[in-house]
Amino acid sequence: GPIRMEILEELVSEEEPPAAWAAILSAARDRQHVVVVGHQPLMGLLIQRMSGQSVPVPTCALHAIELTDDSGSGQIVARG
Repeated sequence: GPIRMEILEELVSEEEPPAAWAAILSAARDRQHVVVVGHQPLMGLLIQRMSGQSVPVPTCALHAIELTDDSGSGQIVARG
């Protein structure tokens, strides 16, 4: 389908990870791919929540996470 961009207030306002995560899951419903852009420390916390790994997240980092179930759990498949 067409590319849909949406600004999630939960990411802009630096909400706590559970609120941000719930907003991402809601926005990602029925989508095969989602790009999430944000700032530290929230991005590192979300990557840890999704992958179960605590990894360094430097400025301008990219992490591709393949989700394995509807709860948002997954594994890191690429970093750059």
